[in-house]
Amino acid sequence: MRLLNISLSTPMARKPGPRGPNDPQLHQIAYSSFFEKMIYVIKTPDSPEYEPFDLTDKIRIVPSRSASRWAFLKHAAALGSRAIREHGVNIIAAQEPFGTGAAGLLLSRRFGLPLCVHNVNDAIDNPQWLAEEPVNRIMNPLGKFVLHRAGAVRVDSVSEAEKMARIGVPPARVHNIQFIVNEADSFTSADGSEIRQQILVEPFTQFVLFVGRFEPQKDFETLFAVVREVASNKPHVRFVVAGSGKREAEYRALAEKTGAARNVLFTGWVDYFDLPKYYAGADAFLLCSVHETNPRVVIFSRLAQKAAVATDVSGVRDFIEDGVSGFVRPLKDAPGLAQALMHILDDPERAAAMGRAGFETAQRILDRGHILAQMESMYRGIFEERFANGR
Repeated sequence: MRLLNISLSTPMARKPGPRGPNDPQLHQIAYSSFFEKMIYVIKTPDSPEYEPFDLTDKIRIVPSRSASRWAFLKHAAALGSRAIREHGVNIIAAQEPFGTGAAGLLLSRRFGLPLCVHNVNDAIDNPQWLAEEPVNRIMNPLGKFVLHRAGAVRVDSVSEAEKMARIGVPPARVHNIQFIVNEADSFTSADGSEIRQQILVEPFTQFVLFVGRFEPQKDFETLFAVVREVASNKPHVRFVVAGSGKREAEYRALAEKTGAARNVLFTGWVDYFDLPKYYAGADAFLLCSVHETNPRVVIFSRLAQKAAVATDVSGVRDFIEDGVSGFVRPLKDAPGLAQALMHILDDPERAAAMGRAGFETAQRILDRGHILAQMESMYRGIFEERFANGR
């Protein structure tokens, strides 16, 4: 099998640094075990720092160098066509059902190739996502159009699989497959003592970890409301916000404006391979997003054996049993999230038991060999369906 993957993952387009391949690249290297060749056309800024290179002898990276999302669609079609002709591509994959999905469907129709769409987000028909940008109301029907015409749709949560059925995607085409967690053991075995020493300076004695990009979907307004609620009862609790993004300055200013900043430590971007020690040092983990895919940051908390509190977004209930391995609360429920956190912070023994229960769930779901076998089966299924009869 030879795969063309149309992707939005800019980190995939960066040459490996001193630590070697980054987290997204390690995922694709694992998947390459059952492909002869993989070509990645990746949306990147129009900058000379991005140039084609071979990640491995099987994986070719082709940056688009596009000035806009609309330019990327044109570039993806042109670069994808070239890859299909030059490398004998016989399967097309798209990272999501919108921009990359539209480009993938165009190429699928043009060359008569099977299309797999990775719908690993809770965007379709989600009122929170639809309200974020006017263009999302146009993208929503486009996404459905693409999903209905894909040979395979990969999701990564029970709730998204159910949604695909509701919008009319045949269940036989839907594959619920988790992400591989790279360096999973490091989340379980990391030493958090040094991080705790750095973070828990007077007057702080406990800390809650929040990991996420500075984007509206992460709901920083609710986060800071939770901070204020907890701090009013427990001023010794510090919230560590690990992440970065285009709206970082805006949200830092919001923390100052709302009075949450005195109990918040912004770390900036944290490398994937440094995250385990933050989880290891934390007393609890918090997610307050308004929409997600299956949030990997919650999965990391399971591997780190930490009690987690999260809003009821896609994928959360796959990994958190409310009251057993953490707490699940409604969207934007700052008082509920705060109360759940305080229960955990007040009862270390119960928090530890929740952490162990979450770890057991993660161990059951995240078997690497099983995930790879599922992924190979999905791709081979659409490949054989299209080409078994010489088509």
